[in-house]
Amino acid sequence: FASETGYELFANPPELTAWLNDKVNFLAALDDLGLARIRGRWGRLTEMRYRETASEMGTSFVVQLARGTSGSGTAFIGSEQDHAAAGARFGVSPVWVTPDLGDLSVNINAIAMEDGVVVSCPSVQLAGLSMLCSQRGMYCGNDFVAARDLPAATVGDVVEQTASIGRWLTSLGFRGLYGLDFVLDTSSSKAYAVDLNPRWQGSTAPLTLAEYKAGRLPLAVADMAWRMGALGETEVLRLQDEFSRPVRASHISLRCRASGWSEVAGNLRPGV
Repeated sequence: FASETGYELFANPPELTAWLNDKVNFLAALDDLGLARIRGRWGRLTEMRYRETASEMGTSFVVQLARGTSGSGTAFIGSEQDHAAAGARFGVSPVWVTPDLGDLSVNINAIAMEDGVVVSCPSVQLAGLSMLCSQRGMYCGNDFVAARDLPAATVGDVVEQTASIGRWLTSLGFRGLYGLDFVLDTSSSKAYAVDLNPRWQGSTAPLTLAEYKAGRLPLAVADMAWRMGALGETEVLRLQDEFSRPVRASHISLRCRASGWSEVAGNLRPGV
């Protein structure tokens, strides 16, 4: 559409984005980069038995489709009933099976550039909060303030891994803003990258507003300015320390309990 209407499109090739959205490719890249990866394997739930998988992964484990958004391709299995329900839901599609490390997750934004990567401050990812009408695994917000309570070593590890993955993205021809989700193993404070988002994320807008309110150049604005030629890459790279400074922001996404369509005749009901 942009090409047909004469507008310049600041985006990565759709084929590359689709390839990066495939978890198979991302997990293989973690191995190639020598980054820590949660142990797991690919398989089909229809060919698995709960007891056998539980003996390997633990009584509670996670299965994920190669593609999915906001928890749509994820199931948490802790019983024979969960296993049967997930099998009916995913059918013969291959799933990634891995131990369940808990709900503590970290999200981060970054920019992959020609000759470097700039990384923002992280946030604690909010997911599966019942008071927001979300089921476990469903995205429902980010808390940048809570991230200040994370161990400094853990945050540093997340930043380093994000930069390493950004350099890999650059080698593939990807340019611009991307994000990552990490799961934290609370027993060891180790961070494992589990999802690559080759795009703006739910956390990008509140991060941008918080940076703007603090009188700083927002990461997302720097990305657009660089892509449009208004800022040089060297100028953006020099601001790494500023981008990594914490911000005071949090936001939640409330889901609507009702099913089907909602008629709006005045005020919006929460979640609609």
